[in-house]
Amino acid sequence: MRNIILFIAFTGLILSTNAQNIVDSGTCGDSLTWVLTSDGVLTISGSGEMVDGNYGSWNSYLTQIKTVIIGDSVTTIGENTFIQCTNLTFVVIGNSVITIGRTAFLFCTNLTFITIPNSVTTIGYGAFGQSGLKYISIGKSVATIGDATFGNCNNLDTIICHASVPPTTYQSTFDFVPTSAMVCVPHGKEADYKASSWGVKFNNITGECNETGLLYLTDGKVSLPQIFPNPAQTHFTVTNTEYASLQLYNMLGQEVWRAYSTEVETHCNASLQQGLYVLKVVKNGVVSTHKVVVRD
Repeated sequence: MRNIILFIAFTGLILSTNAQNIVDSGTCGDSLTWVLTSDGVLTISGSGEMVDGNYGSWNSYLTQIKTVIIGDSVTTIGENTFIQCTNLTFVVIGNSVITIGRTAFLFCTNLTFITIPNSVTTIGYGAFGQSGLKYISIGKSVATIGDATFGNCNNLDTIICHASVPPTTYQSTFDFVPTSAMVCVPHGKEADYKASSWGVKFNNITGECNETGLLYLTDGKVSLPQIFPNPAQTHFTVTNTEYASLQLYNMLGQEVWRAYSTEVETHCNASLQQGLYVLKVVKNGVVSTHKVVVRD
């Protein structure tokens, strides 16, 4: 029997077991190592700061990298580390990362969503510039978002920011991001965001969220989906799925299951191989992402 262990976005990092062949490996910090496997998964393990740049490490494999898993004890993502990884679709950031370096994910054109954990305080210049982002979740500790961090993310339409104090942004932080993008902020903090630089840029700061994972929209309260049991065997159930679309992806970015539900609960009985998956749920215009690990 396979056990399915589920980790919901915004709560931490999963570590995956990967049985694929190792393509290459090396070091990327005083106490950090990296391993790239044949399925395109780049895993960074160890503790401490990541060095800047990917040169001399995985620079020869930029177009082969499809998934990046950054371990829980990594404290920084270096500058230029994943620049021009044009086939990168999934990133898991560990819950000890404090700083995301400048242009770290620049030109990652197939990266459509990112969850930035609560440990992160600073996101550097151009970190996600000219990427394919459509949805971002920003943790509650982020205080500063640099110039052009999300510049030229033309498809970005949903921003969930958990910070009680609006993070400092600059004139070009969200350059060419649609002003109509939905910005969901903590409960009771909508006026603060509207009075800040966020309100200058965006005209749709209408949603509110709190730390329990509930989103409050102008047309009523919407609960984020929950997944159970945890752990489970052979299948899992997703709750709060009324009129929601659900898509499950493997780490190659391939869709392995899809459903559209009008019911409170939706059951996934897909035959899943051992590895890491991401469940994307869209409900009432709100996107949430959930990690799924299948273990033997």
